[in-house]
Amino acid sequence: MKKVTLIIATTCALFSSVAFADEKKYLCIADKAVGFSFNLNSKVWESKTFTTDSKYIISKPNPDADTAFFIHEFGDARHFPLFRCVEEFNDYGFLNCEGLGGNLTFKKTNLRFITTNFGSYFVTPPGEWRDTPFMKIGKCSRF
Repeated sequence: MKKVTLIIATTCALFSSVAFADEKKYLCIADKAVGFSFNLNSKVWESKTFTTDSKYIISKPNPDADTAFFIHEFGDARHFPLFRCVEEFNDYGFLNCEGLGGNLTFKKTNLRFITTNFGSYFVTPPGEWRDTPFMKIGKCSRF
């Protein structure tokens, strides 16, 4: 009887920890990126398609943190958060996160994400723009 109880308890603990882990971490890889680049010669914004190798990790912080999720770049040893998600997933399965100069939205049911960044568009005097506003789309997977 003790063996059966131990096996059941171990199995429940294993499956509950796996299910909990699935809800806590996602690896997101950008597929496409588009945006704008300021042409210093003609002094106009031009549409651009960018290459991207961006990868993000969506994870829960420590339980005592004042945020639901953090998003940092994959491979960043410091785990510096690029985006902060104050609230949990909403009733429609969206996770809405804000960062310095942009945002990231993730949909849990289809594992897609979109991120935007306005670069220095709003804060740099016209004609001195160096950063490029952009948008990236991609897919995520649980791990």
